Amino acid sequence: MASKEGQGPCVYTTPKGLCNGTFPLHPKEHYLPAGLGNFKHDIRLRNYICTNCQQNFSSLEDVFLHNSPEAFFRFVTGKKGRKSHRKKDIFYEPTAGMAPITVKGLLPGQSIPVLFQMTGIAESMQMKQVVFKDRNGDFHHLPYRPGHLARSFSGFMKDRKREDLEMVMFYCDGDEEENEIRSACGEFIKGKIGEPIMPVGGAIEGEMRAAITIPYLRAVAKIAFHFVLAHFHFTGFEPQFDGVKRFIYTGENHERFVQSIQEPFVLALQNPRAFLKKWCHLLSAQYDYNTMEARMQFFVGPVVKPVVWKVMLGPSPARVVGTYSKAFAYCYHDTPDKGGYAGEMTELQST
Repeated sequence: MASKEGQGPCVYTTPKGLCNGTFPLHPKEHYLPAGLGNFKHDIRLRNYICTNCQQNFSSLEDVFLHNSPEAFFRFVTGKKGRKSHRKKDIFYEPTAGMAPITVKGLLPGQSIPVLFQMTGIAESMQMKQVVFKDRNGDFHHLPYRPGHLARSFSGFMKDRKREDLEMVMFYCDGDEEENEIRSACGEFIKGKIGEPIMPVGGAIEGEMRAAITIPYLRAVAKIAFHFVLAHFHFTGFEPQFDGVKRFIYTGENHERFVQSIQEPFVLALQNPRAFLKKWCHLLSAQYDYNTMEARMQFFVGPVVKPVVWKVMLGPSPARVVGTYSKAFAYCYHDTPDKGGYAGEMTELQST
């Protein structure tokens, strides 16, 4: 695994007010979160950011890996990161105070939408949950984690009025779990709620929802900026990067820096009917006389083409004639190779 050496203190010591530069530099930093796996031929950043900034940014990566569209596809494709990390159940557990990813659908022959957890690309099972309906007829779902319901229910009801809600069903496993639901939500049960009938199999149509939050957009911008540090000759201290560094650090003015677009930047995907044979991440960056920007797609694969994230990195750090660009694909192997790599990085032609 190659590395690129930094040329000074932590790059976030500029502009003023971000990093104070008092912590040691980090010896090996992944611009793609390590939770996505290691890719052969990829580059690590050495002594670019300090250990304190690395720790601060870990919360952004937590959101990217556990509460985002990428978290959903990472789970259903079975892509793993560090073995030492605790595995989070992204359909039950909140991240950074945010509700978990939801997948909602209708059971065959039923009229109440319920929560599902994915068990594969096209496989799912009904979650343990409590379902309410409000006066407008809208349904509200509370995932049930044994031992956590009282706290979850308190947060669920924080901005709601009890008289505006009716419990329509719950699903759990065994008397002990039912007793916990009755203890936490007893005012709503009143002996009239039954568990749903579970079908053995069948097709359902569902919808996945993952919040696009400021921490998530900061994580996307950080990946883009650190990708540039790894693959271009810039040091990161160029004043043209001050704006995006401030956004990565504080989250201010996100609309200036990160946008979602539908335009593919890889030639192979310009045909609307074209899909990749393997799951990949696609990253590119370019600069000309005026500006520098990056474009990225995560978990592009055989059945999906996600949105492209466009990151405006700032005015061009180099006044040049023409456009200079680099683009890479990070394609997963079916199984990790003998070196432990999840996949391989290869250079691409960008549009």
